[in-house]
Amino acid sequence: MKRTLPQLLAMALLGAALMALLLLLTKGGLLNSWALDQLWYLNGPIPATRSRDPAVYDPEVVVAGIDNPTLRALRGSHPRLPRQVHAALIDRLTAMGARLIGFDVTFDQPGDPVEDAILLESVKRSGRVISNCYLKNDEAFSRLWIEGRAFFREAARSEGFVDMPLDYDHFIRRTRLYAPKGELPCRVSLALAMYLADIGRQPSDVEYRRTHLLLPRVEGLAPVPLALDYTGLSLIGFQGPPGTVPTFSVLDILEGKVATAAIQDKCVLVGGVAEEFRDSFHTPFSKKGDMPGVEIHAHILQNLFMNRLPREWTGPTWWLFLLGLAMATAIFSGWRKPERAVFWVAGAALAALVIVLWLFPAQALFLNPFDLWAALALGWLSALSLDTLWLRQEKNTIARLFHRYVAPNLLDQLLEHPEAIALGGARRQAVVLFADVRGFTRICEERPPEDVITFLNTYFNAVTQIIFDHGGVLDKYIGDGLMAFFGVPIASGREAEQAVRAALAIRQTLVKLRAEGQAAGDFPIREIGIGINGGEVVVGNVGSEMHQEYTLLGDTVNVAARLEALARSGEVLISSWVAQRLPPGVFRLEARGAMQVKGRRGEVEAFEVVGLAAGETPPTSGPPATPADLQKSPENADA
Repeated sequence: MKRTLPQLLAMALLGAALMALLLLLTKGGLLNSWALDQLWYLNGPIPATRSRDPAVYDPEVVVAGIDNPTLRALRGSHPRLPRQVHAALIDRLTAMGARLIGFDVTFDQPGDPVEDAILLESVKRSGRVISNCYLKNDEAFSRLWIEGRAFFREAARSEGFVDMPLDYDHFIRRTRLYAPKGELPCRVSLALAMYLADIGRQPSDVEYRRTHLLLPRVEGLAPVPLALDYTGLSLIGFQGPPGTVPTFSVLDILEGKVATAAIQDKCVLVGGVAEEFRDSFHTPFSKKGDMPGVEIHAHILQNLFMNRLPREWTGPTWWLFLLGLAMATAIFSGWRKPERAVFWVAGAALAALVIVLWLFPAQALFLNPFDLWAALALGWLSALSLDTLWLRQEKNTIARLFHRYVAPNLLDQLLEHPEAIALGGARRQAVVLFADVRGFTRICEERPPEDVITFLNTYFNAVTQIIFDHGGVLDKYIGDGLMAFFGVPIASGREAEQAVRAALAIRQTLVKLRAEGQAAGDFPIREIGIGINGGEVVVGNVGSEMHQEYTLLGDTVNVAARLEALARSGEVLISSWVAQRLPPGVFRLEARGAMQVKGRRGEVEAFEVVGLAAGETPPTSGPPATPADLQKSPENADA
């Protein structure tokens, strides 16, 4: 059956509720990180080059790694690399023409005064050093503060925090570039601090807009927006696996084994790459957890220089979109019927995948396909579940309404095709039959009430079975009469013939009942009158909230009742509408002319059905409606 607007809205609300529950259980997204990793694997890293040839890797960032050879050669008996080594490194990199020198090394604790003084002087001479610190967050008290600040930060060119937010699986996929909350002495990350220092701008020049950052550029160029997710993080555009960013050993740099061209005009990040630092992480391109933290900072800095940080649509706007998608899918599925809509939903899921696969490499935009598929699936399942529930309720209603009025085979077909029934009211073509016992008042006067009821029930049992056998529906018993109709709710195209055959069978059965009654003693019902008319009727549930009946209304019904009243004992009167639709040569008809029908202005052309034509035998039952008959049904045509 077609679903009403309130039912479609109920499907939509259920779909939205299920999607909201899924987002709540998955903390904002279904398999979000895994989906992102798969897109990285499929599309490969983001090229970090200004060359038109993507095969040419031309980064602006290199790494000076404190590796195992450096520690073995230069640490000596110290627990860490002496600070004069860092001072010598700064002097060497400055002499080689490095644009900036960023330290992913902590210098917060005071060391040997002589070493500290040497390092401080080296920082001052260079004027290109960016120091690091740590952004701390006490979520219980919503407090933010900075720790681990370098003792030479006042002499450094700038400062940036080096925190790396971990996903639930301890992978690094995103970075925090800016910390807008709290009274912080440092609000930018190390990579962003180096980017700003390189273009001659200050951290205060960064504008925070909640959903994005406005990053300044060199003088004369407009700021560029950098998208943030709802937590203030940005995706990292990895350029490849560990070692993609050119990495040189600090020992080799100090010993002059690295060519000046490899450092000149580059931004250099200094950090530990030896295993003992335990500063390596899992990323989409380092499942073994061997991507050094300093190299991750290099990837981010290269992204900033190339303006290639990927974006992702997530957070409240994404969730609202998913809720809307689930609701729209539910409404569409309910409108189209879930069993048909499943093909549309599957097509939409495939289209969503194609769009996701195109957006990531072409627009650097990540959409979680699993969220989209979940919204589509939950919307469809909501429509399917409620449609199934309502269909079961409708079948129960049909069974309750019709089990006493139609044959079992017809009831089965109605339950199989509930859309054939217009419970809410509709106009249909139908044939209506009225039958009434003649002389019933005399029978009631002459016989005891118990005998009258017995005789009448015997008669009704036989007549009702005949109506059922001929594909009719028993509408009601009216005292000693009854009303039946054919062609509603399921049309076969042979309603007129079925009704007339049923009338002749009733008349023949009455003869048999009289004969049996005489043999047994007596059967007082002698004659009946039958009227049959066809045409347009109004069909539907009629009654009060306490009791309803599925019945027919209209002039067609009234004329059938009047024809029954005009029929003489033993006569079957039909209208011209019925006569015109009877198969030729099957019945013997006699014209009764135009008859004045009570309560109607015009006259009705009536015919008496004398009997079957020669060679025809009255059937004992009528064939049930077939699937082909169902296709002819006006109700199905409307559906």
